[in-house]
Amino acid sequence: MIWLWTGFVVFVLLMLALDLGVFHRKAHVVTVKEALGWSALQPIHSWFSRVTSLPSSDSGRSISHWRACSTSSDTSNCRSRWC
Repeated sequence: MIWLWTGFVVFVLLMLALDLGVFHRKAHVVTVKEALGWSALQPIHSWFSRVTSLPSSDSGRSISHWRACSTSSDTSNCRSRWC
């Protein structure tokens, strides 16, 4: 498990070095248009990531399962106490 964390940290540091050393060599003044563009991209990316991951995000459970589990006082058929 320690090798996974070490690999992850090394990957993040390499990506940071690549980002700061190669892609952003020249500093520039950020315009309002550029800042608004990047700000608009964040929620769009978040929404797209969530929409594309919906089928596998609940491990095969359907919405009706979550509704039944959340409205029922009997949680014996639920896999976790949070459902």
